[in-house]
Amino acid sequence: MAPKDRRLQQYAAYVPDLCPALYSSANKAYASLQELKTILSQRGANLKARCFQGSTHSCELPRQLQQWNRVLGIIGVQLRERNNCGELAVVCFRSIYGLHTSWRIPRSVLLFHWLLANHRCVTALRMEGSGVFGRLEYRTVFWDAVAKCTDLKNLRFSVQFLRMSACKQLLHAVQSLPNLEEIVCNIFDVGNEYKNLSALADVISTKGKLYRLAIEDFDVRPYRQCHRPGTRGITAALQSNTAITDLTIDVSVMTEEDCRLFSQFIKESPSLMSLSLLCWIISPALSVVDIAGAVEKSQALVSLQLVRFSVDTSAAWALARSLSSAKKVQQLELISCRLDITEPNSVPSPGLEMEGGSHSQVPWAMKPFVHMLRNVKTLRRLRFPLCVSTPENERVWFDSLANEASVESVRWECQNNSFLIDLCSVVSEAGTGVEVTIDDLYRDDQQLEWITEWARVVRFFLLVNETTLAVGRFKKLLTFNSLSTLTVEVRVRIQAEQAEALAQFLTATKSLSKITISFEVESTVSMVLLDGLSHNTSITTLIIEGWCTSRRAGRFLADVVCSSKKIRSLTYNVNRGNRPRAFFTTLAKSIGNNITLLSLTTGVLSAPTRQIDPVYEVLARNNQLLVHTARFVSGRAFSKIGAEALELIGSDPMIVDKVQEMSSVNKKEAEDMIRKRLGDLDDMDGFMRAAGVVRDSVVCKESPDGRPGLAGLPQLCWRHLRQYLRLVDVVEQPWSRNAVSWQHQS
Repeated sequence: MAPKDRRLQQYAAYVPDLCPALYSSANKAYASLQELKTILSQRGANLKARCFQGSTHSCELPRQLQQWNRVLGIIGVQLRERNNCGELAVVCFRSIYGLHTSWRIPRSVLLFHWLLANHRCVTALRMEGSGVFGRLEYRTVFWDAVAKCTDLKNLRFSVQFLRMSACKQLLHAVQSLPNLEEIVCNIFDVGNEYKNLSALADVISTKGKLYRLAIEDFDVRPYRQCHRPGTRGITAALQSNTAITDLTIDVSVMTEEDCRLFSQFIKESPSLMSLSLLCWIISPALSVVDIAGAVEKSQALVSLQLVRFSVDTSAAWALARSLSSAKKVQQLELISCRLDITEPNSVPSPGLEMEGGSHSQVPWAMKPFVHMLRNVKTLRRLRFPLCVSTPENERVWFDSLANEASVESVRWECQNNSFLIDLCSVVSEAGTGVEVTIDDLYRDDQQLEWITEWARVVRFFLLVNETTLAVGRFKKLLTFNSLSTLTVEVRVRIQAEQAEALAQFLTATKSLSKITISFEVESTVSMVLLDGLSHNTSITTLIIEGWCTSRRAGRFLADVVCSSKKIRSLTYNVNRGNRPRAFFTTLAKSIGNNITLLSLTTGVLSAPTRQIDPVYEVLARNNQLLVHTARFVSGRAFSKIGAEALELIGSDPMIVDKVQEMSSVNKKEAEDMIRKRLGDLDDMDGFMRAAGVVRDSVVCKESPDGRPGLAGLPQLCWRHLRQYLRLVDVVEQPWSRNAVSWQHQS
């Protein structure tokens, strides 16, 4: 019998004490570790790859993501590479394998714990779903793994996970993370007697590197209507933490004392630069006037966002006064706020009068915002609900906007259809480059036609609840020249001839990048729409909800996705017994030649592992191609693998975004970097360097018979030869002493 691995044996002895439900004895845990070691080694990965302290680049794990993800995917866990080279993120999502491979779950859970406990390169944890960790027997493993991942910097949780797990255990595990920099949570469970609030306050006060905190909603549903529980020390903890630069917090639970401490924190914080406040009740203790007073005396604040607040006349002028006085704020956003700005009985406070002679022309609802445009010279972005009354007032507002060159972006929320037609006309007459975003439903087809004539519509939601309206509304889409995001929801049965109008739009559009199609149709209608999708050349995100259920439509959709050179993300949510199997079977057979699809999201539980595994392998390969290409272009890694990836997907627009992230450059600079690298590969010396044939340039000895060598080949001839030569054609010879001596001789 071979001697036992000491490192694995020590780890296996710890597992039964951690979670007896997972493995009852150390021998069983050791056997599973040996199985994992064998499985990974067969796929070219190493279970015992070490992460050396102080150097994340020495870890082998970033080069073995595909092999590890095949095992971790069983429990809904995936490893992804972060922007910084060498750092990894662990993403937990809803597993679709658990019902079919339950006997493999404990082994994958063990690998998850091993990963977080032994690899310092894991610096981010994102819980998009609970996966198997929603089960009671696996929670202990999860909390212990988080506590042992001492280099964790970013922690994000979704509501699905928090409602299935204990926040108290999470906060206890977080206490042992010395390098935590970011905590993001959309809904925070305050717990029984609000004990979790006190625990969160302890985390905030003790984490000296925490620069971002986002709690969008404190879940106090049983108490929200009767009293405010307070933040239980969170505001005091914020005062003691001087590292926070980005704060998003729900102020609904704050008491008057909390508001006083919080306002003091805004004034005195030397590092707070971005502040987002959310209010989920009608009358919060923290008013907009209080916020404006604190912002006026803030030291570093440059971005302010208020969500769902009530803004009356005094509050609007208080914001205008504070921004004018602070002279630092560059961005102000009022999102879903209720504006109630009326003409006061008296003249506004001194210093708030409008310059010039246009004071009487500006509507009272717009005066605070026009004052901001004219007096806050640092302002770059402004967003607020539009509340004007007549076209004349609108024209004055847009004329004021057109004269302010310092403001880069102004966005408003259009909630009233009655004045939208006049608004679009005024925008056109004023000559401003304002982009009108329409997210509402327009039942009047004539009104819809006028809107498309004057406005630049970029997002649209189309609802069809009457069969007679289907053709007309689908044809209106042909007039949307700038539409980038479209959601189509059909609640009635439509025929193939009615769907042809939508198919024509899908074929003709050149700007649409994201589409969601949600309805139930017959097979013939599905084929009409799929035919339109097959001729589309712009869609990058495709979301299918409730259709393509027949075998024929499923196969056709799979062929469309596999052959597309644009679709990056696919969501397929259909659950009708065995019918979706045709889609997954065809996708698994044909996906191998696709190099553009990067993600697949599905709620179908009837897809067996043998069908879905090949798909996720290809997705992992495509993501690795993108990463290798971006590394090669940005100069982080000069290797033949990166050069081959660039040669293969060099024209993919996704590379530009990835290079921007890695190199922190703008779009034009990223495009120039890609163009330069591609040009180097077209050159003979650059090609040979990338292929590993030469170190600097091609040099050939003179031939005895006088024939020219490769170095003397004219550039035109080389470029002709280069059309038929690829980097993958250059095969590396196995290393040997004879090979080395031959290279020196040549």
